[in-house]
Amino acid sequence: MKYASQLCLLSLFGLFSTATIAAVNCKDISKSFNATRADNREILTAYAEKCPMTIKDARGFSLYDSAALHGRGELMKWLVNQHIAKEGQYSPAMIKLIQTGLRYLDIDAGVINGKLTSETKNAIKAYQKSIGQTPTGRISASWLPNFYRQLVKAMQNDFSILGYNIGAADGIIGAGTQKAMKSFREKHKVAVPDYPRVDDQLIYQLMLAQNEIQKQRLAKKRGRRKSCSHCKTKSLRSEKRASQKRSRT
Repeated sequence: MKYASQLCLLSLFGLFSTATIAAVNCKDISKSFNATRADNREILTAYAEKCPMTIKDARGFSLYDSAALHGRGELMKWLVNQHIAKEGQYSPAMIKLIQTGLRYLDIDAGVINGKLTSETKNAIKAYQKSIGQTPTGRISASWLPNFYRQLVKAMQNDFSILGYNIGAADGIIGAGTQKAMKSFREKHKVAVPDYPRVDDQLIYQLMLAQNEIQKQRLAKKRGRRKSCSHCKTKSLRSEKRASQKRSRT
């Protein structure tokens, strides 16, 4: 197979453990995605020897998408060189995440359709400009990690407003955030992946919840204003009656 010689050399020089090779389970794709996030090419090479690597997770993300989201530019090149991915080719799930995420961050990316439209490119340019980068309108590992962390931080703030205890809003998906994400997904009947990551469905549902909170706040404000207006009218009537009594005496 195409990776056999690579595996033999790595094992021969002690750079690749036989335990890693033996532990390969093609059905458990989470190992490949975890290795991509950590830029662990030993594990990726072991899986590439035995398993199909043009895989997608439960949300539709590819290994190439995952590498880009975590700023693994060199790993993206490696995936292309190993014929696991094609340069610049992102999944519809990835593009939907970007489109929905930009809208969540108040940048209109047009229709959320999983296609890199001119509106989406313009939105990417606007985001790149906002973080001091040259606006190219291209999806790349140069700005995606910052975007993803900013997205998570905004979500954490909304989770706190919704009553979830997530700790500090730091843009990192820790235990508290994972628990909130799982609970929120289950409550709103949004599919729960095997491992906690952000996708367009989660963001969209959060935006709906956010709108509902704003509606409730506006309703409370209107209620308070109405109550104050009623009290003021009642007070004016009382003053008028008191004035009339004084004039009679």
